[in-house]
Amino acid sequence: MMRLILPLLAGTLFLCNPAQAALRPADPVVQVIEQAPTFQGGNAAEFSKWVAEHLVYPKDAKEDGIQGRVMVQYTIGDDGKVSNVKVLRGICESLDAEAVRVVSSSPVWEPGIQDGKPVKVTYQIPIMFRLPADE
Repeated sequence: MMRLILPLLAGTLFLCNPAQAALRPADPVVQVIEQAPTFQGGNAAEFSKWVAEHLVYPKDAKEDGIQGRVMVQYTIGDDGKVSNVKVLRGICESLDAEAVRVVSSSPVWEPGIQDGKPVKVTYQIPIMFRLPADE
């Protein structure tokens, strides 16, 4: 009898675990889709150019000579708006914050399409911060 109760108890604890419940998304985000989102008539490479044009190098990072790559993840909603912007791999607080600021300020995209309907799509973008050689 005890042999039957332990697996049942373990299974019940697994189902009641809040961490496991959080893994079940209510509104799935698609990562492989029929038609990718477009940014101002182009693809994600156009967005990379837009990001580079709108970056402002933070004064403290510039003064300290900090440079490198911040990896940012974001979601393009089924309405084309960018949300859920977060740093996956950062450099320092001010550069990370600037990367998030710029990606969050993105103009609206044309959303991705799956089965004829707009869907959410998650992307990652590396954002390079480089100081000119003469500074």
